[in-house]
Amino acid sequence: MLTVEIHSVPGIFLLDTGANRTIIRDSRLSHFHIERAESQGQTRLINLQDIERGRAHDINSISINDISFPLNQILSANLDHLLDPIESVSTISIDGVLGMDALLSLCTLLDIRTVTLYIEPIK
Repeated sequence: MLTVEIHSVPGIFLLDTGANRTIIRDSRLSHFHIERAESQGQTRLINLQDIERGRAHDINSISINDISFPLNQILSANLDHLLDPIESVSTISIDGVLGMDALLSLCTLLDIRTVTLYIEPIK
């Protein structure tokens, strides 16, 4: 799990290398000062349990440890069925999933043995 800042507001995100996009829980939009806007488009999200719609939201900033990611949009969806089981054993509230769109936008290296994510801005 990582502390990710959206609009300079910190939140806890699960790193998911299998997720193409960064997704925030619908219920956490106001925490990050993101307006619920149904008109910005929808994207089909597919997981092992069901298919649902993710709503696109424009954002001004997203960062980890003061390193900004060049993303201007994230998705929101109901992630309860995925994140609630993890929260029940970790006692940490998870705000969303950091996906490959963020990781591929910068030079990143994930060391699985030490569970360390190295990030270097692309110059």
